[in-house]
Amino acid sequence: MKFDIDARKYFKFNGNQTLVLRQFIGVGIPYGNSEDMPIIKSYFNGGSNDIRAWVAFGGLGPADSQVDERVRTYMTDNLKLTTNIEYRIPFNKTYEGALFTDIGNTWSLRNYNDGYGDEFKFNKFLKQVGIGSGFGLRLNIAYVTARIDLAYKIYDPNKPEGDRWRIKYIQPFKPTVNIAFGYPF
Repeated sequence: MKFDIDARKYFKFNGNQTLVLRQFIGVGIPYGNSEDMPIIKSYFNGGSNDIRAWVAFGGLGPADSQVDERVRTYMTDNLKLTTNIEYRIPFNKTYEGALFTDIGNTWSLRNYNDGYGDEFKFNKFLKQVGIGSGFGLRLNIAYVTARIDLAYKIYDPNKPEGDRWRIKYIQPFKPTVNIAFGYPF
């Protein structure tokens, strides 16, 4: 069974600028003889409509797992929390800019004793969320919006303790690039 809540709030400023807030909560509960969610129904991080500083299946999560990134890339879980904040600024009818911050991660609902340390715990989850920020350009032509977002990792919970804040490692000319159609939310 899978339950998703996707709440969005749009605030208009100065007639044409928009602040968009999005909160996504997803929970999957395996039932019957299954101990895990099917991969296709499980949650992962990253991509153009999620935490944009990481590519889809790009090594964020689960939790603050210290498993090798090449293994983490293929790991999915059954609890997901994501918060997105985006400020949209139209330049004219065709072009629009955006500033954004994405926060979130995936966790397991219970400890499987698999050594990953990905179980959700209220007293630890805030230190286990990934944070990415960036900017984007939207091109509105007729009824289609094409966009490109450039994002940077700000906080990576899967790095060793003391090396998680990534601001000093940001390389302005090496962002995570997301190209997509439509708004991210």
